[in-house]
Amino acid sequence: MIDVNDVCSDIDILNIISIFKSLISLIMIIVPVLLVIFISIEIIKTISNGEVDTKKLWSSISKKVIAGFLVFLVPTLLNFVLNIIPVGTMFYIDCYNNATSEQITYISTNNALVAMNDFEQAVTLAENNLNQTNYDNAYKLYDPARVAVNKISDKETRKDNQDILTTIKDRLENVRKALNEQKKLIIPSKTENGDESGSGYVTGNKYDYNYIKNNLSSSLSTNRKNIVLTAASYVGDIPYYWGGYATSKNFEANNFGSTVTSDYKGRTEKGLDCSHFVDFVFWQVVDDNLGNGNTTYIWNNYSKEITESELLPGDVGFLCPPNSCTNGNHIGIYAGKDDKGNKIWIHETGSPSNNVVINNFDFKYFRRINVLG
Repeated sequence: MIDVNDVCSDIDILNIISIFKSLISLIMIIVPVLLVIFISIEIIKTISNGEVDTKKLWSSISKKVIAGFLVFLVPTLLNFVLNIIPVGTMFYIDCYNNATSEQITYISTNNALVAMNDFEQAVTLAENNLNQTNYDNAYKLYDPARVAVNKISDKETRKDNQDILTTIKDRLENVRKALNEQKKLIIPSKTENGDESGSGYVTGNKYDYNYIKNNLSSSLSTNRKNIVLTAASYVGDIPYYWGGYATSKNFEANNFGSTVTSDYKGRTEKGLDCSHFVDFVFWQVVDDNLGNGNTTYIWNNYSKEITESELLPGDVGFLCPPNSCTNGNHIGIYAGKDDKGNKIWIHETGSPSNNVVINNFDFKYFRRINVLG
């Protein structure tokens, strides 16, 4: 294999050039064939008229020959000139000379191997040195590797490398889970006003999944149990991101935790805000994402008012009615009461927790999502 330069390692450019070369080759084949056909038709037409005007026939044939020759000559000469220019003269000339199917297969495979190697090394570093920075750096290299693998021209080779890439990505997913487990061990006890709600409360998790599970009444409907347990299962797993919403009810498909453009508070981990967390949980349990809307939309279109005494696990709480909170509204899922009679809520919260938490937030307005009756 000949060496290639930076431009020639671009498979998109090589594929375009390959198509162009194929077009030239096609012209070089078709033009002579069409020329013979047209000349034959012209001769047959002239003879069929009974009187052969040799001068007129020759003039017509000559025009077709000249036109065909020019159409044939231009791409032929262009192809000839480009092929005889020495390699290394110009980047794009080298690309033209290297744009064979064999070379494209070689380059596309080589590009993919390089990208996958960079990605795997970053994943290994993240595994050996478990921290958010190493995870983010590794995740940034996944997409370039995926794109490079998908550009491998040989179908079988592409499939083999896609399988390998999936295995490496699974290792990165294990890193993400390990990081989230670390976050679960950090339980702040500081009272803050840092959430989008603008109301002070104890951040972090006062309860865990097992506590919530054991605390649920056996008389609850299956949907209510599943709503609460599904919400509780995401503690520490979905970062807070203002305006973030789920695009699929499949957790993995949303790539929560990946690096995205920062929200208005500078958070760069892909996640959900408080209302879209509720949307996501209901989408998974009852196949209804509540219009994928904000707190106002859920209040006005997908819920009805209930009293405090009517609260059941799976109902929701709001900080205030729509458009009446000074620093923005907030919503959470009711999970029952603890042994001291304190209401337990599961909600996606902003700074400083920036994740799903289970605590005693002071929701003041209670509503029942319509699908729960």
